[in-house]
Amino acid sequence: MEELLQNIDYSGIVKTIFFDHNYIVITINGTTHFNFKSRYRLEELHLNPGDEVIFQVKPLEPTTNREYWVINLRKIYINKHGLRFIDRHKSHIHGLKTLLPELLDRVDKAIDGKTEYLFDMKRDFDCDLVKTYADDQIYYAIRKNRVGHTRFVKNRKTEKTQNITLVTKKDPEIDLIIIITMYPGKSFPEPYDVDASEDALIFWQQHALVEGNYEILEGSIVNECPWVLGSPAIPLLTKKDSSENDNVS
Repeated sequence: MEELLQNIDYSGIVKTIFFDHNYIVITINGTTHFNFKSRYRLEELHLNPGDEVIFQVKPLEPTTNREYWVINLRKIYINKHGLRFIDRHKSHIHGLKTLLPELLDRVDKAIDGKTEYLFDMKRDFDCDLVKTYADDQIYYAIRKNRVGHTRFVKNRKTEKTQNITLVTKKDPEIDLIIIITMYPGKSFPEPYDVDASEDALIFWQQHALVEGNYEILEGSIVNECPWVLGSPAIPLLTKKDSSENDNVS
């Protein structure tokens, strides 16, 4: 049996999933089965036997029977047009993963570079991005897996929308379309994003996320607006993290 290497993307087919034990068996190259333990809940990935996946590994310590931790495990979605999609390593899909097959079927061609789609779903979804007013209580904080401050509002409720935004990125060198983000409603890149424009800054000066549904980095909360257009508040911390974000952002 071959040995798997770290920091390599492998592709395979899910053979068996033991949800109670966070244990998955994946077939590589059509013949060799590998056993993997997962540090996160496999049911959250909505995987089924027969699904094609991409993943990386770390050896179990101590290594026994060539079992591995599975990391960066992501399902490859193939839509009705034959296009292949994959989520980014650090997913920015906001509680909508069960909608992915329906939305991806609406994409009928691959477009190189970053593309934004706005879909009218003809049904209501809760949207925690709301317009703010002069008497709202506002603060700024860095969300998990982000590199800049998001504008938050206190004591507000979500609002209804029938729109879902999907942002993708196609690398012309590979046959996969990266799912950058997906969320209810319509928005702009946050002001710290390298793609942020003056219009994005104006939008986020007038809108905020309803607090309570996001993991916030400790010590990142501030009351004064910290934004410098197109500049992150914190750097991408390591070379590994930088290369990962280069691949998917």
